[in-house]
Amino acid sequence: FVVGIDEVLFGSFLPSSAAQAIEGIQIATALIPDDQKESPLRGYWRSTMYLAAQLVLVYSYLNFFQPVLPGFGHDISTACHSYLVEELTPTCSMLFGAECFPFGPADGAAAEPQLEHKSAQGG
Repeated sequence: FVVGIDEVLFGSFLPSSAAQAIEGIQIATALIPDDQKESPLRGYWRSTMYLAAQLVLVYSYLNFFQPVLPGFGHDISTACHSYLVEELTPTCSMLFGAECFPFGPADGAAAEPQLEHKSAQGG
């Protein structure tokens, strides 16, 4: 069913006169002489240049031409530095470090409970 779905749709939605008109259509591409064909490396080079131009345009727009935030001097990093450092600092110093498992050691061994000592005066 899936293989012939295009023929089913074609026969369902187009009249037979359209089908006959389409049968007479021949699609051909122009032949390009070998000496006028473009090398693939030139196409890659052109695409690389388009990519580089886009990166330069985005950088230039962000830093020099954007009208949304007048006088924008990348000042958010100075205002939010301490917050960003706190939020983006990993909790664990190493992968599976001891501080990553506050409810027991990483090896699964039972940890000895830490009892709080009350002073004699406090009750």
